[in-house]
Amino acid sequence: MNFSLDVDDALCTYDADDNPGGLLCDLEDGWALLHQAARIWDLLGSDRGERLRRMLREELDPGEEPAAYAAPSQIQRLADLLDGVVAAAEGTLVDENWRLRPELVERIENETPGLGDATTDAEGRPIYSLARTLSSVHLAERFLADALRLGCFVIVG
Repeated sequence: MNFSLDVDDALCTYDADDNPGGLLCDLEDGWALLHQAARIWDLLGSDRGERLRRMLREELDPGEEPAAYAAPSQIQRLADLLDGVVAAAEGTLVDENWRLRPELVERIENETPGLGDATTDAEGRPIYSLARTLSSVHLAERFLADALRLGCFVIVG
């Protein structure tokens, strides 16, 4: 499910190439991004992952409806649940390049398959990165911060 700011489309100025500092009004797969953040919290041993999933399930799942609306108070709670997840992962799970620490690869692949990306470096050695996941979670944090700054609702659907 995507998340969208409930604002006039004319305000939406984000462009990944031409205006990365602009207002991002649509967060594609926002639902999945928040679930990824919950999985990271789980790996870090925090209850915030379960609290985030519970909020999504109990308060924001549109169910049979085409969309649900998150009020500013709910957006604040989502932002609070995301706050610090990237920094915590940086301090515990990944190195400065967001590559998973080698001693954690097997555990994380078993507990959260598909969370990261397996590739190889220039010398052909395998690496496992959470760069895409952490970057997406960071984008979700920015999206929620913009929603709070504007005081608008977020459409979940």
